[in-house]
Amino acid sequence: MNSQSTAILAMQWKILLNFYRRHGQMGFIFSMLVSLLWYSGFIVLAGFASSWLATVDLQGRAEFILGIGYFGAFIYWQGMPLAMASMGGLLDIRKLSAFPIPSGTLYRLELLLRVFLFPEMPILMIGCMIGLLQNSGSPKWAVFSPLLFALFNIFLGAGVKDLILRLMNRKGLREFFVLAIVLLITLPSFIARKGSMIPEEVSRLFSWIPVVILPWGAATEATLHPQSMLPWALLIAMTGVAWLFSRWQFNRNLDFDSDSAKGGVKRKEAPSRFDFLFTWPDRIFPDPLAVLVQKEIRFLSRVSRFRTVFMMGFSFGLLIWLPMMMGNSRNWTSQNFLVMVSGYALLLLSGVCFYNIFGFDRGATQFYFVTPVARTTILIAKNITTVFFVILEVLIIVLVCILFRMPLTPEKVLEAACACAVMTLFLLGLGNIISVQSARAVNPNDNWKNNSGKAAWVTLFAYPLFAAPVGLAYLARWAFQTNTAFYSVIVAGLFLAASFYWVSLSTASELMEKNQEEMLTLLSQTDSPSI
Repeated sequence: MNSQSTAILAMQWKILLNFYRRHGQMGFIFSMLVSLLWYSGFIVLAGFASSWLATVDLQGRAEFILGIGYFGAFIYWQGMPLAMASMGGLLDIRKLSAFPIPSGTLYRLELLLRVFLFPEMPILMIGCMIGLLQNSGSPKWAVFSPLLFALFNIFLGAGVKDLILRLMNRKGLREFFVLAIVLLITLPSFIARKGSMIPEEVSRLFSWIPVVILPWGAATEATLHPQSMLPWALLIAMTGVAWLFSRWQFNRNLDFDSDSAKGGVKRKEAPSRFDFLFTWPDRIFPDPLAVLVQKEIRFLSRVSRFRTVFMMGFSFGLLIWLPMMMGNSRNWTSQNFLVMVSGYALLLLSGVCFYNIFGFDRGATQFYFVTPVARTTILIAKNITTVFFVILEVLIIVLVCILFRMPLTPEKVLEAACACAVMTLFLLGLGNIISVQSARAVNPNDNWKNNSGKAAWVTLFAYPLFAAPVGLAYLARWAFQTNTAFYSVIVAGLFLAASFYWVSLSTASELMEKNQEEMLTLLSQTDSPSI
């Protein structure tokens, strides 16, 4: 540790303080109390692990329990730092390469940050080491197995973080990465619901793989059977490979130019058969409304953050609700599967299409105030674009349901369209006002960082209220046992939503003119720490 290292660690500490202070003083106090309880819980858990390893017979069921514990530590150790880095709470070491600091020092700081900022797993490993030292039936050198496992996770996690964050900056790879994460998240629910979906050959292959060749398996065998040389050799080899991998990725990350990766190679675009998806406003609306709508559609279709959310709407939503449909085809969720998935897709789209419609424009919003275009026209253009993508999202969901032969009828498609129309009008009305009053700059290439602020909470609490007319329509059908009651309530809900949207549109237009300077100031601010 030298003065440079101390200054960098102090900078990381200040970034974390600002990260937790972003919701005000009360939010900061609440976060500190939650953190205190969180780390106290891990200290208590480490005490239990220490007392258990000090007294347990390291045979039989202990192997299963310790293996599960090591596996959980592995998952947490790899996932938590990546999540914190994506939310902007970690120092970007790559940006410090402009200073005269040796790369070896920066690499050691990267590893130190992973230890001191995420002490949960080191606390547990220390507890395991203390327990092994106190166990009379275990040799003293067994305490090195948790230490090696900890070093393996630190090295591997640093390399994986650098690799993933670099891939996320490359155009065209971000969306596929998100879909892969979605599949990994939802796979356990499918397995739990219907284990027979796993082919017998795949099950036989996984049962044949020796557990000792896995990192947590090798650590478990080295802890419980320290006399065996194979798990020690495997664990040492894995740690060495993880160190080489992390150092390689760290050096590549230092030389990585994110702006060049995001921009990609510009080439002349050939006419596409899908141009009608962008040019249709010219055939329906007059200028300047048609130009604004076409500009919004083209821009959003090229924004990585929007594409990711849009793809999650028809993939993640289906995968979340599909397991609930498998159990019983007679319950309400199974019978109205399309409405549930479409409503969930609207909730996902709210962050990029409803309550912060100027977030991607950022500094370019000043163009709206210097052109002779009515503020109402600008808001309507953005709302028409949102409606277009909502319709496209629902159509893709319907096509996916048809492709997988899910039970769909024209009546269910019409019900989903009506429900989405009601909620979309309500969300557009509220979103226009929030977008003008609480504009926030959003990095269009950042898929993970949360830029929503308090507006997201307002929309989240208002969402059940906006869905109430749809719920009342289904309640009316159940009470009167007729579709006439359902559509009567839906029509009333559409009238109420359209009235709310019309009033909010004029209000948002007046606020946009009144809050011009404040909007430009907020949208010109960056959405991440300077370092």
